[in-house]
This record gives sequence, structure tokens and C-alpha cells, in this order.
Amino acid sequence: MTRVIGPLTTAQVDQFWHGLVPGFQRAIDRGGGDVSTADLWQGCRRGDYFLLVAHEGDTIRGASIWRPQLWQTGMKLRCLGLFGSQFRLWIEDMHALAKTVARDCGATSLVSDGRGGWKRIFPTAKVLRVVYEEEI
Repeated sequence: MTRVIGPLTTAQVDQFWHGLVPGFQRAIDRGGGDVSTADLWQGCRRGDYFLLVAHEGDTIRGASIWRPQLWQTGMKLRCLGLFGSQFRLWIEDMHALAKTVARDCGATSLVSDGRGGWKRIFPTAKVLRVVYEEEI
């Protein structure tokens, strides 16, 4: 049975991080993210970011990292990175846990950047913007 845990404590971040780096790196490489795995690790270690992990025993199924941000329209909880496999086994539980963390932070919504395919997983999400990059 897949279990979603988090937000992880600093000690737990260190316990899980080595197994999470490859997944976050693949997500960053595919999405052209503006963060590095070092940025993500440091933010989780400082307690600035929240790390949520889906696992089945010792097998990591997926993980996400979230950061509270104050926007002009209010507090948001922004997903800085998410990766995984067999999403159907855990994504709804992780989504619910992220909503709980958001409420605990005083956030009124979840925000994430990503590829268009995420709309299939989060069908009620409103698209705010799409980021394109053109090499010169």
C-alpha cells in the first residue's frame, strides 16, 4: 500500500533526500525549471519548503516540494517540484495533504508550473500562465 507522508522534518529530509534527487533532477530537466536540486534540498533543510513523499515500504513512488508565497492576490502554496510513477496510487492523497499544508500556512490556493499534461491529473486547476523558452 502506498503511503503519503509529510511535511518531513529536517532529519527526515536527510533520511530520504538521496533517494529523491534523481526524480527531482529528471523533473527539472524535463520542465526546464528555474531551481536546482541543491536549491530544493537547502530550502527543505532550512524549513522554508515542505517536502511530501509517497512511498511503499522502502520504495519511493513520488515526491513534491512546496513553498508558501505571498502574491498580490494573497497567500499561495507553490509546487516547486513533483515527480513520481504510478501516480494513480498516491496523487490524490498527496494533493489532499498539500491542501492541508496550504490551509495551515494561510494559503487560499495551490500554484504549480509544469507541462500541459498536468491538466489531466488536476482537471479543476485554472491555467494562469505558460512559460516558454527560446534559445538564441
